[in-house]
Amino acid sequence: MKRMYIGLLVVAISGLLLSCSVGVKDNSTKVLDIGDYLYYGKYLDKPILWRIINLDKSGNPMLFSERILCIKPFNGANGGGEETYNFELLNKHIRVYWKDANLRQWLNSSDQVIKWEGVPPSLEYVSRNPYELEAGFLSDKNFTRNEREILLNHKHDVLLSEKDEKEKEGGSDSYYPIQSGRAANRLDDAEKDYSNIYYKTFTDKVFLLSTVEIKRYVWDRGWECRRKPTKEAVKVNTVRGFSDKDYCQFWLETPHCFGDSIWALSEEMRSLPKSPGLVTNCPTDGYTGVCPAVVLNKDLCKVKSGKGSENKPYEIVPISGE
Repeated sequence: MKRMYIGLLVVAISGLLLSCSVGVKDNSTKVLDIGDYLYYGKYLDKPILWRIINLDKSGNPMLFSERILCIKPFNGANGGGEETYNFELLNKHIRVYWKDANLRQWLNSSDQVIKWEGVPPSLEYVSRNPYELEAGFLSDKNFTRNEREILLNHKHDVLLSEKDEKEKEGGSDSYYPIQSGRAANRLDDAEKDYSNIYYKTFTDKVFLLSTVEIKRYVWDRGWECRRKPTKEAVKVNTVRGFSDKDYCQFWLETPHCFGDSIWALSEEMRSLPKSPGLVTNCPTDGYTGVCPAVVLNKDLCKVKSGKGSENKPYEIVPISGE
């Protein structure tokens, strides 16, 4: 009888321990994985919907916006303004160097009033959608201090144009992702000679995907990599013809080899075989969308609610407070 009582006691304790482990496994301990959808931060007073497109070696998730958040020029330049467009002057002053880009400074700024390091993205230097008076993307209106603290400083290699070859930290050639015999640039050609291209390493909290990153982390996973703007982005946009129901172009981080334009993902698909298209746009032109990417510190955030699906995304909040 004693053995029977002991056996029953062991079974009872085991069952109790099992039920406790299930009970404490709530939303805060969910493991984020590639493909999950989540809300984090907001822009134009609406939550930003992201998708996890990759995990680093430590399991920290890289997020890519599911929508184009705004339409903005990449960088301003003398001669590139709406009223002062001068091709000869623009060609002399145009820059596609990520280090100096207005868009990079805006994406990584939490300032209410930005002190621009170069020429501002005003109508004197950009053709449309100026944003020299707008608060930084990481400002308090969009992200709380605690939300900003869970953003990792992400190191990433940015390709350089021939104009900026002197800034390189590696590589031996310029970048032009097109295969001979094809009439249009295609995303599936993005990795052509990629390992030999001039590059420099930058550190950012917010960044744009390169041509290769969007191919590897989005298109090669079988996902749609084209993007539609949010209703709010269309509303504040100053260029006609945009709709939240239609795909439109958005900036990538990769410059054209000649240094006069930036690669963008096209709204169109190429055929035979099927592939998203790549186009090059002048950095001062304000008709190209912005789809940012970030990397979160998994140890500083938790899931507050949701199921990780597109219809019921996780809501991500800082562990230190909301």
